Amino acid sequence: MRGTLDQVGAWFGFVPNMFTMLASNPTVLDLVMTVQMKASSLLDARTRHTIALAVSEADGCDYFLALHTAGSLKGGMPWRTSSWRGREARSIRSGLR
Repeated sequence: MRGTLDQVGAWFGFVPNMFTMLASNPTVLDLVMTVQMKASSLLDARTRHTIALAVSEADGCDYFLALHTAGSLKGGMPWRTSSWRGREARSIRSGLR
């Protein structure tokens, strides 16, 4: 299991809390890793992060929005198109009302 978390750390540059939590059930962690590997072979990183950003935005999940924004920026997505930037701007605007 430690090897799996090391692999996750290599992908993201750190081990997201979600994977640490999943490690408490090795079967679930293995399943999630299998899905991740399949997605990696079918879609490039930018596309995967773009999809993840859209889902995170729809779910209203700041944690994953921040995580996938960082991955998208690392993968070359311009800041001006990132979902996190849009949410930050909306939060600021709503606070001004």
